[in-house]
Amino acid sequence: MDVSPFVDRFGREFAALARTDSGDAVVPEARLLEPVIRRMLFDALAAAADEINREFAPGAVEIRLREGEPYFVVLPRAPETAPEAGANGATARADVRVSRHLRESVERAAGREGRSVEDWLEQVLFAAVRHEHIPRAADRRGKRARQRYTAWAR
Repeated sequence: MDVSPFVDRFGREFAALARTDSGDAVVPEARLLEPVIRRMLFDALAAAADEINREFAPGAVEIRLREGEPYFVVLPRAPETAPEAGANGATARADVRVSRHLRESVERAAGREGRSVEDWLEQVLFAAVRHEHIPRAADRRGKRARQRYTAWAR
């Protein structure tokens, strides 16, 4: 992961805080630096989570913020076993309209795994309906608003 953008951004933020109206440079107080540093660290952690997700899909890593502190949530990969067919082995047909761009992305993802689009979509849907880590309203603690970055990419 390239941390140069975060280092450069910190330098710009620090320089902006260090400038006075008269143009003289001063060392900013620690209380002024802390929020800037926290935000940049959170952005760096979010970028790291995105980078991990590119290799980890269909599992995911989320970074969340609770009471000002970032933490990671690891969402496991979907089970590798195929979903069970109905009692009589019957299947149902479902027509879904998606954008051309999404369709092409799905085709590429299925191709990378050597699967048909239908098989790949069935596995994704199976994982989505069995997913136990989807946050529900009752799971939210406290009244503070949270900032959350979530990514799922391949």
